[in-house]
Amino acid sequence: MKIRPWLVLLSLPLLAGAGAPIEIVRNGKAATERHGPALEANLVRLLASCSVESTEYAVKPSTWAELRRSPWRVHLNLVTPNRTRTRLRTGAGDIWASDILVVMRPDSYPGHVYVRVGDTVRSFTKYEPGALLAVGRDPALQLARTRPYLELSRLPE
Repeated sequence: MKIRPWLVLLSLPLLAGAGAPIEIVRNGKAATERHGPALEANLVRLLASCSVESTEYAVKPSTWAELRRSPWRVHLNLVTPNRTRTRLRTGAGDIWASDILVVMRPDSYPGHVYVRVGDTVRSFTKYEPGALLAVGRDPALQLARTRPYLELSRLPE
């Protein structure tokens, strides 16, 4: 069987992000449940749905370290940096990310979606409710039955 070079090149983006490590922390403890197979794609979808960059007011030099200590977080560490096209109203719509981190509390929606490449941290907001709900429904997060996410599930799609 002959391997076609163009087919290999088309497959690389799919293989690069497959199986990226995801850390889920609830109330200061690492989740012991296995996350669903769609969580990685749903976190990327949440980032892609953002329409406003909030880096200017939401990121300071210590932000990433503070986020890593948050008692409620979902952290996707991509194997290789990925480019994601967003709905940003201003500036470039393409974002490079090697890490995506979202603080997911059971009593409130996340304020921002944080992205890191190397030492550069950026934040984004104004995401689509459906994209947030897709992340919040993952069984390992145990958020689907909390008030904010129940309210989201009642919105028309």
